[in-house]
Amino acid sequence: VEDDLALDVVIGHAVRAGWQERHPEVSEAEYHQHKALAWDQFYRSSPGQCRRWQLLALRQLTRMDALSAKPSMASDLRKASSDAAAHGAGSVEAAVINDR
Repeated sequence: VEDDLALDVVIGHAVRAGWQERHPEVSEAEYHQHKALAWDQFYRSSPGQCRRWQLLALRQLTRMDALSAKPSMASDLRKASSDAAAHGAGSVEAAVINDR
């Protein structure tokens, strides 16, 4: 379950990273309005592009982990979890993250 949770968080974060990279004009605060389009973009992207976004997500999440005293990490993890849950990953992620 932990591995599935970690993968869901990384993929959700990769979707967001890919969207923000291709749409820098959209503010982070507005991302939630574009989630469906972001997931569609991710699914239509090449495997190589998706891998690149996943690596970017891992770097960002690792950086956040190093700064774990900052509340932004929990916020980003909740957003990534929400993205994953919106696409059939379930609500386990949200429960685990809210318990932290």
